Amino acid sequence: MILPFFSLVWCFLLFQRPVVFIDLSLEVDREKNTHALCWDGSQLLSRYLEQQGPEWMQGQNVLELGAGCGLPGLAAYALGARSCTLTDLPEAIGQTQFCVALNSSLADDTKTKNWDAHHDTKGGGSGSERVDQEHRKRGKKDRPRIRAVPYAWGADTAEIRRYGPFSLVLCADVLYSRQGAKAMVQALRAVAVDPQTLVLLAYKARNLGEGIFFPLIRRRFLCERLAPSSHPKTFFGSEYEVFQLRVLSSEGVADESGHNEDYEDSNSE
Repeated sequence: MILPFFSLVWCFLLFQRPVVFIDLSLEVDREKNTHALCWDGSQLLSRYLEQQGPEWMQGQNVLELGAGCGLPGLAAYALGARSCTLTDLPEAIGQTQFCVALNSSLADDTKTKNWDAHHDTKGGGSGSERVDQEHRKRGKKDRPRIRAVPYAWGADTAEIRRYGPFSLVLCADVLYSRQGAKAMVQALRAVAVDPQTLVLLAYKARNLGEGIFFPLIRRRFLCERLAPSSHPKTFFGSEYEVFQLRVLSSEGVADESGHNEDYEDSNSE
């Protein structure tokens, strides 16, 4: 019996209903399986996108970092984004691929009817990757508008750059360690290189050293906290914050004295 152990979670949108699959039997370990749950920050960011509406989303090329279940990326997809690329660690991407497969027909004129191609999430070339490969054979015009691609922050971005440049980068509940925060800075510097690219970050302070992210990211990005009044009503008064980031122009970039990869620690947390 599956139901006692698993749950389907969705975000009600104007016209579509993205669905994600989570395992409720897992004991959460932030070092191993955070990708298996749908965190509140993902729901917050999805609702925020819904508030912006389909017209705002039209034409957007979206990237989600640390997607896990991928609810924000799926919400962007359902709202009509031109293209969505959801990423997570290689060992976690199977969960993302499965959730993408569950939503393969949302607002998509290139949907496939072959469930077997979607449902296999056991590794190489599975899930949405296999569907993407099938459509790629038919030409760029028929390529699916959504995909799940493995990406470890700080690693080579060649695989995901082929789907860029990105106009919108989504990050929800991805900061919960000092090391991860530094890697996140590297990832954003690699994928959000255009001053027109908007990064949206849903964040809850956990006091695990992740606060180092903010002094580091401000060396290269304009980082603004959105007013709580702009949050979806269901998150009024919550501990979550939403930040928007844009890369600074070359004239505005702070001098890092050559420390582009190994950032100096900051006491400002």
